[in-house]
Amino acid sequence: MDLSSGAVTLEFGAANAGDEVTDLQWNFGKHVVGSVLSRPGTVWWGWTATPAVQQLSVEGEFLRDFEGELPWFPEILQMPDRSRDPPETRLTGLALDANDNLWMTVMTADPEWEDVPLVQARIGFEISPGHDDEYFDTRLDVLSLRKRRHLGRSVWDPLAVSLLDHGGEPAAYLLEYDDAMVPQIVVYGVRTGRR
Repeated sequence: MDLSSGAVTLEFGAANAGDEVTDLQWNFGKHVVGSVLSRPGTVWWGWTATPAVQQLSVEGEFLRDFEGELPWFPEILQMPDRSRDPPETRLTGLALDANDNLWMTVMTADPEWEDVPLVQARIGFEISPGHDDEYFDTRLDVLSLRKRRHLGRSVWDPLAVSLLDHGGEPAAYLLEYDDAMVPQIVVYGVRTGRR
């Protein structure tokens, strides 16, 4: 959006707008995640249901993409059945650091997801209210775009982990409680180095 005029200059969304909408598209197809930090004049974006993301210029010109088989992020091809299938992995955040590393946060299955109580919904089953953190975890992965390889990951039990621009570099933040149960926002950075 052009802040001086308020005019929309570029839109991201469903690639098949106007087509017949399937259950999968209804739930995931129109949900787009944009980067919290990109190089000036560019934006990274991707659909929540697939690990493929693209970088575009603010004029809408395609610059590059990142896609492939990510073992922790299988593409969602059909609606999962919560009564028997593990939770779907969903893209929740993107950022690019100064070393051309793509940061990607996803919601992924908690190791004990099968123990979470479900309730009957209009269509299928839903997670019982208040149990999202037991059903999902948040995973941060850092991928080198220059070397086209995975650099590392971090997993948090809480679902509400987000990325932010921390002085020009990406960081992850979440709400945590100290020993006295005082809530605090904790910011995590990531360092990459040789092994």
